[in-house]
Amino acid sequence: MDSTQPRAEQLDAFVRSAQSVIGVGGAYFTAEQRCMIANESASCLGCALCAGLDAECTSADSCAPIVNDLAKALEKALAGVKSPIADKRLLRAIRAVANLQSKLSAPYYLKHFVPAAASLWSNFGSLEALHLDDMEGAAMECLAVIVIAISVATLQLGLGKPVPSFELVQPVEALGFRQPELRASAVKPLSRTTYNGWAPYLKGKLQAEGIAAAAIDAAKTTGASMAFSDMLPIKSLSAGNLLDYGFCLKLMAVLYLPADSFMDLGWMAKNRPLNRAQVECVAEAYSEGRSCFF
Repeated sequence: MDSTQPRAEQLDAFVRSAQSVIGVGGAYFTAEQRCMIANESASCLGCALCAGLDAECTSADSCAPIVNDLAKALEKALAGVKSPIADKRLLRAIRAVANLQSKLSAPYYLKHFVPAAASLWSNFGSLEALHLDDMEGAAMECLAVIVIAISVATLQLGLGKPVPSFELVQPVEALGFRQPELRASAVKPLSRTTYNGWAPYLKGKLQAEGIAAAAIDAAKTTGASMAFSDMLPIKSLSAGNLLDYGFCLKLMAVLYLPADSFMDLGWMAKNRPLNRAQVECVAEAYSEGRSCFF
């Protein structure tokens, strides 16, 4: 993204590119599945039923039952909700990420979010046959699609513009199918540490061929030395679809700051009115409102 481009034009271009990224087949999901996840994510922002759960958390005691068994609380709260997403586990997982981030936990991630995403990908009756790297890879692709869709929706709402829909990129016959060579697990085994997140990520020297190599190069072009750093907050998105990860680095650059400037407290873009300190004040207020650990 051109940092000298007028800001309004830059943001409009970002929205169009996000729609294009979602509308093609990913590493684990078809274009149709990705659009379905994205449209549900964007449309459920501010879900009144989810807000009702959030409102019940007036103290540690009242919040504990919800956090300790979020899946059960969501099942009860969202009973009867109609959606194109037939799998109710996946529907609840999307709404949890979109509206109840502060209620998420490592057990919920492992026992509910990962199996829901893996089930959509695998079409198998038994998840035991699936490798954990690919189960979590599917979960990270699902998460990346949710993140991109919510970012676009929040941006457009903030600008007073309608939230766009996510549609298949034509021709679907050429672009709508899964591209398993884009799986991070096909490049190397995923790394896991618990000090900075529950999910795995790509780390170290990466060697790949074809479109996977091109996706890694694109991520490195955008993120430079920080592209695959374990210090980056979005690092775990690298464990899913490599193209999505590269786009999320662009998302970070357009809506926050470039990954390679993450440690530069004096950073400021030419086409933006806010300096780094002001950006961080906004980010801190938002994170506080969302009870974001990071």
